[in-house]
Amino acid sequence: MNSYIKPENEKIIKEDNFLSENSIEEIRNYLEMKKNNNLPVSFYYKDKKSMDQYYDYYFDDKYLHVKSWYSRYYIKYLIDKIRKVV
Repeated sequence: MNSYIKPENEKIIKEDNFLSENSIEEIRNYLEMKKNNNLPVSFYYKDKKSMDQYYDYYFDDKYLHVKSWYSRYYIKYLIDKIRKVV
């Protein structure tokens, strides 16, 4: 009887199958420009079909932090997972 027992420490790797329409540099330039002009950011994230628009945000090298509508905390979006900026 040959049965395969999956080890507990084996990880399942989930791939992101989305195509970015803007480069990371373009996205960072867009964020800088919007922040300097006090304008909201609008973007599509990963495979999401609807556009997100945020007025209260800040960003660093890796993340875009946007304020949640329902509470006082910030939500993190990976900059390299942003598909398209508008």
